[in-house]
Amino acid sequence: MTDSLASGPVVARISRDALRHNARLLARLGSPARLMAVVKADGYGHGAVEVARTLEADGVGAFAVAHTSEAAALRAAGVSGTILVFGQPFEDDLAAASTLDLDVMAGSLEAVRRIEVAARIGAPLRVHAKVETGLNRLGLDPAEVPEALRRLREAPGVTVAGLWSHLATSDAFADVQADALAAFDGLAPDVPRHLTASGPLVDGHGVRIDPRGFVRCGIALYGLAPDGNPATPARVGLRPALALESRVVRLRTLAPGETVSYGRRFVASQPTRIATVSVGYADGLPRLLSNRGWMGIDGQRAPISGVVCMDMTMLDLGDPAGPMAASVREGDRVAAMGPGGPSLEEVAAWAETIPYEIATGLGNRVPRVYVD
Repeated sequence: MTDSLASGPVVARISRDALRHNARLLARLGSPARLMAVVKADGYGHGAVEVARTLEADGVGAFAVAHTSEAAALRAAGVSGTILVFGQPFEDDLAAASTLDLDVMAGSLEAVRRIEVAARIGAPLRVHAKVETGLNRLGLDPAEVPEALRRLREAPGVTVAGLWSHLATSDAFADVQADALAAFDGLAPDVPRHLTASGPLVDGHGVRIDPRGFVRCGIALYGLAPDGNPATPARVGLRPALALESRVVRLRTLAPGETVSYGRRFVASQPTRIATVSVGYADGLPRLLSNRGWMGIDGQRAPISGVVCMDMTMLDLGDPAGPMAASVREGDRVAAMGPGGPSLEEVAAWAETIPYEIATGLGNRVPRVYVD
């Protein structure tokens, strides 16, 4: 059962096969539109560069990030496909976008003005005009869209590459947002539109996909449930790409009445075998899992006991004479999240959050190891 973990006691193993499988599945569901793989926030914690390289080699030709710095890292790594930057662009972003051949977003008339100025001084730009349809975060107010499109189309050096919006939900309100975006069909019939994301594709709610545009997928690309339901990936056919693994670094037996971890919040009611595991909240394991949840050891569930520490977590192996306690040794592998352990959706539920936050919260010190 002991296994050498690459690069230290805790590691995130990322399955390239799962990434490829998920991308192909989502591309089929979104066809004939093209898949835009969302790799912001370091590929939702999976490693943006390796995710993008893996998917580009498998035929994915479009990516999305939140910030220009994320796009620059992809270009530096050799990613050559379309890269759309979701964030509102400022002057330095526009200069970089021209140099790096990036697509930018126009989400306000002020952003349109900045784009006009940048293009005028010799920086050709591809622009996706974003329409506010209900999320109320970034985007042109509907009344501003005609002026914005006119100015962008008249600006030398500017190509209007898309008209898009961002869904607030995957339920019936998505239809309301789709209607709001469709109101501009007559104004810009030649401009591709994109609205659909992971949730509608996974839920079978297509939101009238424009065959010339994109389906933008993030969370489902990594095999995780947009709705947070642990049953959703298997139902749809998605494969979780990430497994967070660690090792048992210490074993001890507690007498009745002895306690575990800070605050002494776990008290042994009987002789209890405790395993200390080298993973904690600095690695991305939520502290809310204190005395809540479990990890997997050799196919067995070991409950978390006591407060999750910065670097370590303790597990209850039960009766020292019991089968689990008797089988576990120092150095044994522990599945903290993912295959062999609880799903990221389960961890999110225990932590009273969503799987997006769990995936993107993995610590920088956790090595990402890519496997086929």
